[in-house]
Order: sequence, then C-alpha cells, then structure tokens
Amino acid sequence: MEGDPIPWGVVKIQNGRIEAVETEGAAQAEENLGQTILLPGLVNVHTHLDLSDYPASQNGIIDFIPWLDSVIAHRLSQSPEQKRLAIQKGIEESLRGGVALVGDISSHGDSFPLLQNSPLYSRVYFELIGLTRSRSEECWKQFASWIHSNQGTEKTGHGISPHAPYSVHKEAFLRAGKTGLPTQVHLGESLVEMELLAKQVGLLEKWLAQKGLLDKEALCDSMSGILRDLSGSRLLVVVHGTRLDFELLPSGYLAICPRTQARFEQGELPLLAACRNGWKVALGTDGLSSAPDLNVLNEARLVRKNFPEFPVQDLLRAITLNGAEQLGFAEKLGSITPGKTATFSCFPIPPDTHPGPLEFLFGSSVPCSGLMIDGKWIFQNSFPNE
Repeated sequence: MEGDPIPWGVVKIQNGRIEAVETEGAAQAEENLGQTILLPGLVNVHTHLDLSDYPASQNGIIDFIPWLDSVIAHRLSQSPEQKRLAIQKGIEESLRGGVALVGDISSHGDSFPLLQNSPLYSRVYFELIGLTRSRSEECWKQFASWIHSNQGTEKTGHGISPHAPYSVHKEAFLRAGKTGLPTQVHLGESLVEMELLAKQVGLLEKWLAQKGLLDKEALCDSMSGILRDLSGSRLLVVVHGTRLDFELLPSGYLAICPRTQARFEQGELPLLAACRNGWKVALGTDGLSSAPDLNVLNEARLVRKNFPEFPVQDLLRAITLNGAEQLGFAEKLGSITPGKTATFSCFPIPPDTHPGPLEFLFGSSVPCSGLMIDGKWIFQNSFPNE
C-alpha cells in the first residue's frame, strides 16, 4: 500500500513477508489491532547513535563552533564501553519510537556489530574525519580495516561518510566516490562553513588554525565540485543542505533534520526549495548532541507545524519510503506492499478521527504502540523492560 489509507484494512503475512493487502471485509483477520494506524516501519535516514549518551541539552539556540568543541570533547571522554552503551541506548530508543531502519554515521564504524545483533535494519556509514593529509591517511587505514573486519548482511550494510568540507581533505571526496559505497555527506550546514569555502576566512578558519588542523590547500572550493567527486557513489545523500542553492545543483537525495536545523538558526529548512528542484527528501533526527530524542516522527511533526502546505502523503514518504530508498532498502521496506517484509509501526487513533488518520498522527503527540519487524513483534503496547 503506497496510496491512500485503507480503513480497517487487512494485511496477510506469510513467512515474515507481506502476502497481500485487502480492504475491509475482503479477508478475515487473525489478529485485530483495533483503533490503530498501521504504517510501514519508520526510517531514520540520518543519526549518530554513538552520541546517545550526550548530556541532555536545553532547547535553545546552538552556536555552531562551541557546539563542535563540545561534541569533540564528549567523544574524547568516552571509553569504549561508554560508547558501546551509548549506541545500545540509541538502538533501543529508535525501536521504541517505531523505527525499523536507521542510517547511522558511525565514528570508527563502532555501531556495526551492535546494529547487526539488533532487530533493526541499518546502513552504517564509516565517518571519515581529517583535514590534514596525515590525519586523512590514518582515517583511510582505519576505514580499510573496518571494511575487512565487518561482513555485511541482508539487514546491515556498509556505507561511507566523508564528514564535511571543513573536516576532511578534499581528496577524500574523490576517494569515497571511487569506493562505490552508499555515501552521506554534510554540506551547506552553516554560514561559517560557506564562508570558509568561499574565502578561506572567518570563525571556522580561526577555529581550525587554533587547533592546528588548518590546511588551506586541502579545502574544496565548491559544492558542485564535491558532488562531482562523489558521483561514483551508490546512493549519494546530502545531509542538511541548509545553505545550498538547489537551483544550481543537479537533483539528488537530501536528508534533513528539522529540529537540529531549527536549533542552529542557519536559515529556513530547505524542504520546499529542494522538492521544487526535483530532490527526494527524507528525514533524520541527527544525534542527541543537537536533537531532543531519536523519534523521527517528531521531526515530521515539526515539519507539519511549520509547513502545513506540505502534503501529508509526501511527509509520510519522507519518514518511510524515501528514507528506505536513500539507504538502499526500498525493495524490502518503506511501504506496505506485497513482497516486502512484514515490518510495521503502530499508533493508536481515537474513534471517528477527523479530518483523517495522517493529519491526526502528524498533529498529535501520540507515541508508538507497537513495532513489528520481519513478521515478529518487537513490542506491542509497551516496550520490553518498561
């Protein structure tokens, strides 16, 4: 089912897959979910699970450079066990919110084995960081070791993420593109980033110089050049894109994190501009260093509040099918379609809801009441241990 909601529909499941989708009365249901909105398992297309133990922050505006300092300090303070526990915490929070598939930007790829042993589907993007050549080469060695040591499965796939133009050597984009792996890259995230690339001056230039990380010869000179270097990637996803001019760039995939971008106050969410220019948009939560939780539905609810003109069906696709496509799992997930896995998120709905179930879902704060992955309930009505 990729069209309009089916009132009192029936989904037939066989061996963990959707066999058929029937209208009310066409088939007898073995399990009645009652007054429930049945959705495809939700997709969080962009997050950082290793930051799930980041100290709870206020909802105020974030200053970009002090925030960078705090994230670096936090990661340096984490022991391997603390990082493992943070990732596990993020996995559990994702499941609790009805998420079945995540795109995780992973420092050193550490989330891979944990996600592989979880019920979640996932794409793990090894995060490349290192603007100077020496740091860049060391990171590439770590990436090569990670790929060699971690075998992908049908549910857990590899990816690569050259972090951003201000944090990786320009050659890393071309090298990442040549791997052919699914790729995510932060682009056009802030004014200070754009100033650095355009003029090689400003607050970010001073910050890099103070830390001994500045190499002006390693900086890229254009967003279009970065996209060109990454063109060999399978499933290239641009993240944030707040300051990008979408009319000047070829269309592609965009992942936006509305609540994070609102906190940075870097400009209007690029949702409408990107869609007008042919970009396919999916939503992510980013990490808990900038987001209040890992509930991707809450990201969609903010979009609904701020952009009521954006169609609710398109908003649903942004947290389901579009995300599954960007992460390379659209053949299995993202819609209630015969042949796909029986993977669903459930949300309670009051009787006789008007104007409709999706309007209610995006306009309310109702939590997830159940999650099924591959035909097996992960939880129903209450999360395990709650």
